[in-house]
Amino acid sequence: MTDSLKDIHAASWSALSTAAQGDNPLRILTLATVTPEGWPEARSIVLRRVEERERLLEFHTDVRSGKWHEVGLDGRATVLGWDPDRRTQLRLSGRIYPAGPGREAAARAWEGLSKWSKLTYTGPAPATPLKEPRATNGDEPEEGREQFGVLLFQALSLDWCQLERGNNRRAYFEYEEGDVAPTATWIAT
Repeated sequence: MTDSLKDIHAASWSALSTAAQGDNPLRILTLATVTPEGWPEARSIVLRRVEERERLLEFHTDVRSGKWHEVGLDGRATVLGWDPDRRTQLRLSGRIYPAGPGREAAARAWEGLSKWSKLTYTGPAPATPLKEPRATNGDEPEEGREQFGVLLFQALSLDWCQLERGNNRRAYFEYEEGDVAPTATWIAT
């Protein structure tokens, strides 16, 4: 356990980068946005890629989904993750930049998807009422390309909290535009 804010910051981003590569509790994060009516909306989302230097998290989604519409109206969002092994919560606040069909980020990400993943974008739009418990996807993966989008989340702050009996610790990191090194401080839990 370190008391170095610099080390905690580096370890937090390293944990996110590792999580994007595979089986890890931080791979499934919670994305919170705001509906057009002003209500908070949270859902689980898979972390696909991390660019530490740019403080960027990448997620994939169906462009017909509510979250796509929400971030198009108001890109402010929070991403929350919990690592049970380290008993650490990461809460990042920032802005989402959607990249839809035809955009370079979406094309790059689409090419990296498996056939099965591509097929998930060929079914009915998210939240469409169904007669059966499962939606039927199409047979041709490329049919999903026009429904596929990338959400690029750029962190403006990182709130790190570690829960240890009798020794909870919390640190806050704030990023200035263009700066790699954040302003860092310990804060009360």
